[in-house]
Amino acid sequence: MSLVYDVMKNLLPESDKIRRVYCGLREPKTTPTPLLFSPPTILLLGRLSSEKGFDVAIHAFSFLREQGSDARLLIAGEG
Repeated sequence: MSLVYDVMKNLLPESDKIRRVYCGLREPKTTPTPLLFSPPTILLLGRLSSEKGFDVAIHAFSFLREQGSDARLLIAGEG
């Protein structure tokens, strides 16, 4: 049992509307190997709108660059 599920059941023991939903991925049958990116690349993928917070990521990325990182920022999406 998960902690959140246990807490919810304790808070609302009479509720029949609490359901556990498993949304995880199955473990791969092979051992994954790390992808090597040189320089490191950060990918932001999503709808390009203000509420998605891409501006925050861009601002945070600027701090990486100021610290001397050679990382790249790649943003993709529509909107």
